[in-house]
Amino acid sequence: MTELVDIFVPLSSRPTIDDLPIDAGPNEPIWRHVAPIPDDAAEPPPLRGTQRWWYHDAEGRRLCAIDRHEPRRPGEQKQFFPLSVWRSEAGELNWRQKQPPNPRSIYRLDQLASQPDAAVLVVEGEKTADAAAELFPDFGVITSSGGSGAADKSDWSPLAGRLVSIWPDHDKAGQTYAANVGRLAAEAGAASVRIVKLPREWPEGWDLADEPPVGVVLESLRKMLEGATHQATVPSGPDMSIVRRAEAPAPNLDISVFGPLATWIEHAAESKSAPVDYLAMTLLVGVAGVMGAARWVSPWPGWSEPAILWAMLVGLPSASKSPAMDAVRGPLAAVERDAAETWPETRRTHETAQVAADAHREQWESAARAAVKGGRPAPSKPREADEPEAPQMPRIVITDATIEATASILSGNPRGLVLWRDECSAWLGNLGKYGDGDRAFWLEAYGGRSYIVDRKKHPEPLRIEHVAVSIVGGIQPDRLATLLMNGDDDGMAARFLYTWPDSVRPIRPLNRSDGRLITRALGRLHKLEFQHGPEGERPQPVTLPVEPTALDVFQAWRVQHHAASQSASGLMASSLGKMPGQALRLALVLELLWWAAGPDETSEPRRVSGKALNAALELIDQYFKPMLSRVLGEAAQPQIDRHAAVLARAILGRRAERINARQVRREWRLSGLREAPTVAAAIGALEEAGWLTPAGGREGGTTGRQRSDFVVNPRVHGHQGLIV
Repeated sequence: MTELVDIFVPLSSRPTIDDLPIDAGPNEPIWRHVAPIPDDAAEPPPLRGTQRWWYHDAEGRRLCAIDRHEPRRPGEQKQFFPLSVWRSEAGELNWRQKQPPNPRSIYRLDQLASQPDAAVLVVEGEKTADAAAELFPDFGVITSSGGSGAADKSDWSPLAGRLVSIWPDHDKAGQTYAANVGRLAAEAGAASVRIVKLPREWPEGWDLADEPPVGVVLESLRKMLEGATHQATVPSGPDMSIVRRAEAPAPNLDISVFGPLATWIEHAAESKSAPVDYLAMTLLVGVAGVMGAARWVSPWPGWSEPAILWAMLVGLPSASKSPAMDAVRGPLAAVERDAAETWPETRRTHETAQVAADAHREQWESAARAAVKGGRPAPSKPREADEPEAPQMPRIVITDATIEATASILSGNPRGLVLWRDECSAWLGNLGKYGDGDRAFWLEAYGGRSYIVDRKKHPEPLRIEHVAVSIVGGIQPDRLATLLMNGDDDGMAARFLYTWPDSVRPIRPLNRSDGRLITRALGRLHKLEFQHGPEGERPQPVTLPVEPTALDVFQAWRVQHHAASQSASGLMASSLGKMPGQALRLALVLELLWWAAGPDETSEPRRVSGKALNAALELIDQYFKPMLSRVLGEAAQPQIDRHAAVLARAILGRRAERINARQVRREWRLSGLREAPTVAAAIGALEEAGWLTPAGGREGGTTGRQRSDFVVNPRVHGHQGLIV
């Protein structure tokens, strides 16, 4: 081999370097493949004892060459030496004994392009291809480079729509090559694929470049070609990308940002066989919810944000979203029970006041009737006769409530609430069902603004000083795309922080999750007081300023974030626009969480530190931005692609070998696939992807309408283990 390589002559004065990589090391030049070969490139001298075959593109331009060294003595093997041109960064050209990058061009592509209507004959090897072209001039004869084991390294797309025949060499390697080429031709879209069957008694290793066996003439070879065995069509695909979600990889969440509660998150996630992401996000919302409108944050005058967070836990039904949420729900319920200890006494006090008001009203009504009867002016209704406002039991968590009910609960819980939904689809699906009022209310609930609710059974409207509701819920990816990310963008989707982690393998937990620390922390946060002003005025939230030394960092981040967001559009742009405010909210929540989980004697923070703000900015940049790309990757898909993906996953989950469109619509109960046109479109997409083939036949075996049965490509289930 060394002797052969030494006779290479570089196209410039630079010495030849054997086997240079495309990307060389730090002290080596970088060389890149060049094709077509430049017209002014010097011709490489032939290797001794070899014959050269040139590969061309469809326009006839040279791409590379193969030198073939024939055996000279018995027992020697034929050798092949590829030649291709590479260019350095300095512009120097050099011949290298290396195949071009994959996929490689097929041999005689230029001849095939000049015969657009001809059938195609595939043989093994350049020498055989030239010989076959003389024998069968009506065919476009081609082969691939690299020998019988490298068929899959070539580009077979020129066979699309062609009638293809394959003539194998008469040996085991030839049969394998023919089978592989047949598969690749079918996957490339060949109209038909046929393989010539050679008689067993023919010499081992015989090919069309050899002399025909005794008694075989050209007409015999042509009849063999005409009688080639039809190869069963290999389904193109299956295209498994249709079931793989259009998603970015899940970013890693650094739970050390949760300080004293990081260990609890890790152990609780382990006990639930859930990703730490679900625990951490639910905890953030729980912390925000117990504070609500009681604490706000302000970087400078004119801009303030409440401790309100919305989080959406995205994942399949088996992703352990609900168990993870339960780990936070338990401690919140304990805090809620403690807050409601005095509720029985409060209720009794109200009932007493109600009876007293009824008595005063009866006295007043009696006096008013007597006055009217006697011709005197009726007395004014005394204040004592007014019905007292019903108190609300201390609440933290609500699960499903109308606007009026939520507003009523908020009136007795001014700091705010947490809307808790194991599955958010029903709540999201009902928004706007009876007009835009519901959606408008919840949009206000994110900002902690005041809101007035007209009540059907009460003469006076109910004014809520701060509609503060944090939200956490789970949702499946398909439902998220359908319910939250379709239609006009009113900012609802942008208000959520999303988490869609990879699922975790169930394990037997080795650590015990101790909920006392989180229960204590949530309890401290729930006792935070409003700021009381002069007599008669409503209590106001306490606003924490951001530490002045952190404001320059925050402003620099805002400028950078704004510049990076300019290329975004649609939901991505809307969500990125909310992130500066979300960063402030996260910083406020983290600051107070660290305090609440610390020693009892520690004083409540009076400002948001640079440490908390930096931690929040890191969460935004390192976690929530990448996670948003992951979530929107699926949501941005066309609806038909999403529906096809839903059906494809169902086929995999059921290991279905055959499906019926009506059965899918009526019995499978798949998200978005309840109407006949939608199911038909999804099935059509899977047909194009090589997943389904019509089974044919008429319903009931009659001349009625065509059955809606489809056979599932068995190769689909062979790929199932590769789907993530």
